[in-house]
Amino acid sequence: MRTDLFFPEEYALEHGIDTHMQIDQMKYYGGWSFIEAYSLPVGLRNWYYKQLVERKKEEQKEYEKASGTSKVTLE
Repeated sequence: MRTDLFFPEEYALEHGIDTHMQIDQMKYYGGWSFIEAYSLPVGLRNWYYKQLVERKKEEQKEYEKASGTSKVTLE
């Protein structure tokens, strides 16, 4: 595939990987099908993905609060 006509190959590979990682996480954590997530307009998919990430972060905080554990950070 020739990507150098419009974008450098690194950009095309990075964009494609990011897109498919988003879709994979939407499938695994959000219950979306591949076709549903892939067919969304980019802006809408990004919005749903952002909402999913925020919810998962909130779930993690609630889990840590309930179990009495917290992440250890090394400085």
